[in-house]
Amino acid sequence: MKKYFYKYDENLIKFLGYKDLVCKYSLDNDNINEAIYFATSSLDKHIKAFFNVKLSSKEILLGDFFSFEYYSLFLNDLSKLSLLSSVMKKNYLLLLKKDISNLEIIDLAISLPSLLFCLYNKEFSFDEKVFFLRNFYDCYKEYLSDLLKREVQLQTLIEEFNFLHA
Repeated sequence: MKKYFYKYDENLIKFLGYKDLVCKYSLDNDNINEAIYFATSSLDKHIKAFFNVKLSSKEILLGDFFSFEYYSLFLNDLSKLSLLSSVMKKNYLLLLKKDISNLEIIDLAISLPSLLFCLYNKEFSFDEKVFFLRNFYDCYKEYLSDLLKREVQLQTLIEEFNFLHA
């Protein structure tokens, strides 16, 4: 395992549920896991940057630093780098929108865990998607309401997600 000057946010990774699923499914490729963890930490810093007027330059730079770390982890596997870059591009473009739909929130919440499972060629079950959606909501509900200028309810998100998979 590589030594980093700044480490991804381990508490965030645990809170969102990555650690549980990595153990449950024996997902043991450190490059894949750490790339997803750095991407998740990068997205976290950028989500929070939208709502914190007093955010320090250090926090913004950390978000960018995490991006460079996940790039470097996939430097020798351009197909994985391309997949991760595509997911992150879509996520960042969603954050820039004036109004994000509930379906886009769902996509934002499960995009990186979905990619994790894809990179391991594993099935990402409906229940696991709901698990990540709940954890994402619990982590970012105040930010989502500020971003959308409306209340976002977990039950509504889950109902829309259920409808999509019916």
